[in-house]
Amino acid sequence: MRGIMLGCVLWSIVVLPNPAGAVTPAPALTDREIVERLTRLETRLDEGLTGLRAEMVQLRADMQAQNRQLRAEMVQLRADMQAQNRQLREDMNIRFEEHSRLILGILAAFAALFVINVPHIFLDTLRRIVQTKPLEYKKLVA
Repeated sequence: MRGIMLGCVLWSIVVLPNPAGAVTPAPALTDREIVERLTRLETRLDEGLTGLRAEMVQLRADMQAQNRQLRAEMVQLRADMQAQNRQLREDMNIRFEEHSRLILGILAAFAALFVINVPHIFLDTLRRIVQTKPLEYKKLVA
């Protein structure tokens, strides 16, 4: 039994893959044909490389032109942004001055109310004291 299994395994290793059967013989080429084909291949390769170099030069020029254009746009955008910042600062300064004036006006109004009402309150309090204690006041005045 072992012999049969060993035989099957050896047969599958040797016969089934058969790499020699997959190879077809190539037609015989002479040295001259090989040299001609290599020469044609080299010529086409040189032409292709020349074309690629020309395309690379053109692409580099295009990229540099786009780079210059982008830089110009960036400079313009920076200038616009600085102008907008200046305008915003001016607007903020104007609003700050308006708010400062408003706060100063409110503070002045409260100060005026205080200045106007303090003597009135003082005199009113003095009048009430005089009305409630007229004799003591007359003693103080006399």
